[in-house]
Amino acid sequence: MIRGIALGVGAAVSLSFAGHAQTRKAAVPAEVRAVAGAWQVARLDEWPDTCPLRLTSVQAIGGYAVVLGRGCDTAFAPHDNASSWSADIYAWRPGAKGTIVLADAVRHSIMTFTYIRMGTGEHAWIGHGPDGQDYELIRDLHPGQHKVMSDE
Repeated sequence: MIRGIALGVGAAVSLSFAGHAQTRKAAVPAEVRAVAGAWQVARLDEWPDTCPLRLTSVQAIGGYAVVLGRGCDTAFAPHDNASSWSADIYAWRPGAKGTIVLADAVRHSIMTFTYIRMGTGEHAWIGHGPDGQDYELIRDLHPGQHKVMSDE
C-alpha cells in the first residue's frame, strides 16, 4: 500500500513537471514571427557595402538572436581592416511604435529602424547609425547568396 501511494505521488509530480515544462516554453509573438528572417543593412548612399544578417525568433539577452553574415564585421568600418559597429550586433527586439531595434550583448541599442511610407507608395526601414550615417534595413529576398546561417 505504501508503494501505491508513493507511485501515485510520483506520477502526479511528474505530470505537474511535464505541464510546467510546456508552459515555460513561451510562444513566439506574432510581431517577432513577422520580422524574423533574412535581412540586409545597407548605407543609404553606398549600396555596395551591405551586412547580411538573420533576425531569428530564438530568445537571447536583449531580445532575439541575430546571426551576422560574412563581412558584417567590417562592412561599415571607418577604414580598412578596422572593426565596425555592425560587428557588435547581438540581438534584435521590437521597439516602440513598431520599430526594429538592433542591440549589443549588454542590451544597449545600436540602431533603431523606423518603418517609413513614402508618397510614391514605396516604403523602407530607415535608421540612423552610431557613425552618423543613415542606413536601410532591407528584407533579403535571396538569403542563400550571402551565407547567413539558419536560426534552427
